[in-house]
Amino acid sequence: MTTSRKTAPHKFVSIQAAADYWSVSTKTIRRCINRGELTGYYPCGRTLRLDLNELEAIAQANATRKVA
Repeated sequence: MTTSRKTAPHKFVSIQAAADYWSVSTKTIRRCINRGELTGYYPCGRTLRLDLNELEAIAQANATRKVA
């Protein structure tokens, strides 16, 4: 019997929204994509989007203090 791991559905956001979420510039987001630190998706044609779940996970992993 195999167990399947449930993953959260993608919540795609624009590069500008991702930059606003992290309080950085859009250039910083693009650099993170180019370095492979973030995954860029093209869910509908030529529009580049990022997964909000991935942004949240990275923010949590890099948090300096965890709040209970």
